[in-house]
Amino acid sequence: MADDTDVYRLDTTGVDWGNALRTWRWLLPPRFSVLYVNYFADLTLLFEDGSVHWLDVWNGCLMRLGDNRDAAAEWILNEDNARVVLVLPVVNLLRRKGVLLQPGQCYGFKVPLVSGGEQKLANIGPMPLVEYLIAQGEVHERHQVQPLGGGK
Repeated sequence: MADDTDVYRLDTTGVDWGNALRTWRWLLPPRFSVLYVNYFADLTLLFEDGSVHWLDVWNGCLMRLGDNRDAAAEWILNEDNARVVLVLPVVNLLRRKGVLLQPGQCYGFKVPLVSGGEQKLANIGPMPLVEYLIAQGEVHERHQVQPLGGGK
């Protein structure tokens, strides 16, 4: 399974992560490393304490995958978990339909789910990776559930 998952990771050579993730500062710690990115721009991140997390760009949330890289790898190598984190069925369907990515692109929702977009193939298309990440971070920050009293 480990070798199979490599084909579901974007080549992100040359991406300026400081810029690409600047709108996610509300959710991410000050320092981390990007381990890999799936075709829907979800990121697997290594935090300073050695823990590994998944930034779910669809839903605007962060999920801990494990206390370290080995624990996270074990979690993601489970076939059901890999389907979710790598979005395998949807990527395969898009590829069969001829919706392919160019360098620097990811798949994304034309109308974000949090803004009322539907989780349908007609709402998915190639997007510029960096611009998509920036836009999704902005959208999700605006749609965060606010505490009672209106303050953050």
